[in-house]
Amino acid sequence: MTGIARVQPVMDWAAKLIFTHTSNPVGDGQAPPAASDAEDSDPYPYGVLHHITATRWGAFFANPDGNLDLTVQFDAVGRRVDQARYLSDRAREALLERDSEGTFTHDADAELNGWRVADRAHQSGPMPPSPEGQPPDRVFTIVERYIIRVVSTQGDTP
Repeated sequence: MTGIARVQPVMDWAAKLIFTHTSNPVGDGQAPPAASDAEDSDPYPYGVLHHITATRWGAFFANPDGNLDLTVQFDAVGRRVDQARYLSDRAREALLERDSEGTFTHDADAELNGWRVADRAHQSGPMPPSPEGQPPDRVFTIVERYIIRVVSTQGDTP
């Protein structure tokens, strides 16, 4: 039996990777609870990770849907522009930073229950800071997109 790569474990992995590297909360498709529920403390900056597209691919006869290229969008949200830029830069480092030999610095070759994060690439951004809302509730968001390639380690596909 062959498996089909699932989106949620990849989203969980990416959110955890960014959180671990930045110490800022990251929500899946919405503001994280720490940001949306906070009244006494300033929850900024925080990130929101969105699933944009998922392209499945693989060995035609063996497992054509066994691998996955997932396009994700990361929104860095800050009360100030510098907060949003800081988080955007740190998230980019978490996902893309490599050592002198070209190996990912953070969580290289992550295993996701039968699949491996094989590659990561920058797709677009960072976009200029976008103001949202009116003072004193105004926030600034910087958007970037990434592609995360996940390949089977189950012997189904090369």
